[in-house]
Amino acid sequence: MKTPISWLDEWVPCADVAVERLATLFVERGFPIESITRTGHAYEGIVVGRVLEVKKHPQADRLVLTRVDVGDGTERSIVCGAPNVVADMRVPVALVGTVMPSGMEIRKSKIRGEVSEGMLCSGRELELSDDAGGIMALAADARLGQPFREALGIKPETVIELEIHYNRPDVMSIAGVARELSAALGRPLREDVRARLGATLATATKGPVPITLDDPDGCPRYVGAVLRGVSIGPSPRWLADRLERAGVRPLYNVVDVTNYVLLELGQPMHAFDLAKLSGPEIRVRRASKGETLRTLDGRDRTLTPDHLVIADRERAIALGGLMGGESTEVTAETRDILLESAWFDPYRVQVAANHFVLKTEAGRRFGRGVDPNLAPVAAARAIELLKELCGGKLESPVGEARARDFPPLTLTLAPERVNALLGAEIPKPEMVKHLEALGFGVKANGSFSVTVPTHRRDVSEPTDLIEEIGRAYGYENLPDVPAGAGAAGVTRDPVLVFTRKLREILVGFGATEVLTPSLADPERLTLTWPLTQEGEPRLARLANPPSPEASVMRSDLAAGLLTVVAHNLRHGAPGTRVFEVGHTFVAREAKEFPLEETHLGLAIAGLADPESWEGERLVDFFDAKGLAEAILGRLGVDAPQIRVYASSAWKAGEAAEILAPHRIGWVGQVDPRRARAWKLDRPVFLFLASLDALARASKASASFRSFARFPAVKRDLAFFLPARVQSAAVEEKMRAAAGELLQTVRLFDVYRGKGVPEGQKSLAYSLLFAHPARTLAESEVEDAQAALVAALAESFGATLRERPGAEE
Repeated sequence: MKTPISWLDEWVPCADVAVERLATLFVERGFPIESITRTGHAYEGIVVGRVLEVKKHPQADRLVLTRVDVGDGTERSIVCGAPNVVADMRVPVALVGTVMPSGMEIRKSKIRGEVSEGMLCSGRELELSDDAGGIMALAADARLGQPFREALGIKPETVIELEIHYNRPDVMSIAGVARELSAALGRPLREDVRARLGATLATATKGPVPITLDDPDGCPRYVGAVLRGVSIGPSPRWLADRLERAGVRPLYNVVDVTNYVLLELGQPMHAFDLAKLSGPEIRVRRASKGETLRTLDGRDRTLTPDHLVIADRERAIALGGLMGGESTEVTAETRDILLESAWFDPYRVQVAANHFVLKTEAGRRFGRGVDPNLAPVAAARAIELLKELCGGKLESPVGEARARDFPPLTLTLAPERVNALLGAEIPKPEMVKHLEALGFGVKANGSFSVTVPTHRRDVSEPTDLIEEIGRAYGYENLPDVPAGAGAAGVTRDPVLVFTRKLREILVGFGATEVLTPSLADPERLTLTWPLTQEGEPRLARLANPPSPEASVMRSDLAAGLLTVVAHNLRHGAPGTRVFEVGHTFVAREAKEFPLEETHLGLAIAGLADPESWEGERLVDFFDAKGLAEAILGRLGVDAPQIRVYASSAWKAGEAAEILAPHRIGWVGQVDPRRARAWKLDRPVFLFLASLDALARASKASASFRSFARFPAVKRDLAFFLPARVQSAAVEEKMRAAAGELLQTVRLFDVYRGKGVPEGQKSLAYSLLFAHPARTLAESEVEDAQAALVAALAESFGATLRERPGAEE
């Protein structure tokens, strides 16, 4: 929202406040500053002067000597090179010490031997025009010594551009910005603008033009005023300047007035050429299927019953809340107009805006929610300006069709709840002061009964009022909350608590969190779909995508993570370990919203830890599997099962699904052929999991397990097993056979090749035996080992490959 300070000052006194201070106040109230632009110049030191004499310079053919009077009783000699300087001419004179707009300082100097005590200024030197051929001539009655800016009526302007959040459409106007600044400065709005906001417009259900609301849900309120005998022409300079500084191009008076009211009050309006209306009559209805409308931008729009239109007796003449139609456009020949001021349902406006990819200032406001009671106020303001600038005469009465009323909302607020949530001690009178300054009505009787003005459509519950008090009190003034503590009365969302814990675990394991776009390339998502899904890809496609490469909602996190991994490796990272917790979307039946779920994605690639005893090596499946098991262990997932998983998107033999007991996720290497789509030539391993499944499998708190106080015994065993046997099943059988003495089982080698019987494989495990209360006897370890070897032989036909060694 571009806000000229001079316009804002007409609403709330602020011209005496430094622009930097104003910017700070807006930021503290939650409105970031996009830019601060200064236009025009103050022209300090430049005054009106009169040329008394002009004569030739004795040392230069192209220069002249002038005597100039600037009204202070002292004549000045000034050397000038302009050919148009004549005696008795009134000119802008830059006195000694003046800094010109270009930054040049005017000094007393000698030019070709003659003293010059100032400078006569051209339009280019004043940055008012491109004319550098002559001195700027001023009016003959301009007062000597008068500041140049006053003589020309020039006022420098500062424009602050605010970033307005989506839920605050009321601040997309000078009035809304002024309300916020009034509360911040503690200065009331000026009397005349308060009267303007409270102006009433006498309306009747039967006006000069019949108005019918065939779609009262889409448009429950429509004000139509007829003005006759308007004269179409350019707007006065003050109005055009205001529009330009606020970022709107001036066209002609009628359109400029509607744009001016839109910027001033936040109410979009439209003017129809009354003579071009069939009837004349206004009907607000849904469009017919296949109906067409040529809008003011010259484009033919094919409409559907989802679209709200303004129609006359015969056809659609405007897209409700977005843009008028070309057939009823106001032109230079227009003499009578119908002025529209209405309220349109935000959802219906947004549907049409998205369908036609149509962005207008009216759509930006109606699509977010305009004050439903603003229509008659804005109409009164626009009629006042149209009478003044276009000479129109209002035909009474003003017509209004209204399907329902919009009474203000009343909320009950407990002051104790305010301080409990903000963690502060704000006195009740101060709470009332802050709310009333923002336009809320407050009746204090124990609890507060708060009336919410209809322009604050973002305030719908007591918590919103607490936010307003906190904003006005100053977030910077709220007390610091100790780490790990929270404001009294606040309950933590279990999902957020679990997600935060998961993020902390992943960061603790050396992973870096990334954020990847929710909009993705369908070709890449088709490649990653089989990682976690079956059947044909069901991608959630956008109706109006920003580009073909961002035309669907992501169905998994893998595609984005692979993009990040490829970027990191391509830019020289020896290894990368990144994760994301985010939403995924899978299409469902037609006209249903996609299935939205939250997932975890972890990707590792490149070198493993180069400082480890193993030296430099690429990460492998066991690194990924071990990392996934460690994460699950920290989350308290009890005895997860790792089972071989086959899919065209995973590399054969290097992928597994994780169950506890239901499927949690997957871990494995991305199929190298698919990884080439990201130009990846090194193995990339992923751990993908459903956040909901992780949370269900996770224990709320892990029980403490003391460190072993007695020596442990390590044994390495290798077995020949049938190739179809899964390691997870082997580990489970070992633990069951050996009992509580077997503390850990780690698979450290899988071998197929020379020396291994056909149809079999070699699995080597590192086993750790220990007892928490005593040192184990050799016989106990031998018995436990014999039991597990026998169990494997009986269950899988396993053969012990070599006699184990023992380490104490």
